[in-house]
Amino acid sequence: MSFINNATKFYLLTNKPIIFSNEEEEQSFEFFPPSLETLMTNENLASLINFLEQDLDDLAKTINKEVKSHYSYLHLVFSLAEKIEVFKNMSKSILKGFQVLIHNFDFRNSFVIDDIFVDRKLFEDIIEVLFLTIEKEIIIIKEEEDEFTKAEKKAKLRAQKIKNNSKTNKKGTKIESMIIGVIHEFPQYKIKDILEMNLYTFYYLFSYIGKISNYEIGQIAVGNGLLKSKKHKHYIE
Repeated sequence: MSFINNATKFYLLTNKPIIFSNEEEEQSFEFFPPSLETLMTNENLASLINFLEQDLDDLAKTINKEVKSHYSYLHLVFSLAEKIEVFKNMSKSILKGFQVLIHNFDFRNSFVIDDIFVDRKLFEDIIEVLFLTIEKEIIIIKEEEDEFTKAEKKAKLRAQKIKNNSKTNKKGTKIESMIIGVIHEFPQYKIKDILEMNLYTFYYLFSYIGKISNYEIGQIAVGNGLLKSKKHKHYIE
């Protein structure tokens, strides 16, 4: 069973649900990219994202057993939820996090979306789409990949872990300041509109703030003869 989806960075700018479909089985479901407001306020979605960013070796330490994927670890957690209290709380939170994205996502002895069985491949496709919508990189080692590709990804994961461990606590631009910047540069948007955007769209608009301002300043300078060159680079590269 193979599902395809229409998730692209260009499509994310439409702020519409992403469609996963399997034409052979005539099955489909919608994935709702989380809005900026949801990402800022929904603790269950935050728990899901934090879990998916955890290293498999670290997860293995919690159960004293090798963990081959986040999918297999979660399956174990959900299966034992009624017997182990900490797994029960974890499974409830993560399930609610998934249901923010896919409303009918559930666990009934296995992960399902309505009557669609969610195998490891579909699960990992969903996770890749999630991280695309929130502008984060994720490296997933897939079962069907050859050994060279797996080894290459493992090396990248080790490098990523070292990089994350060496990060300082320097604060970047606060989200509130970014929102004000977008409203100032794009006055057609109100705060409500921005909070309803997915994160990719918001970052996309924010990335053009400086470019547009510099372009407008350059236009004025050229018009006043303040630039030696008449060439003026457009902000759209």
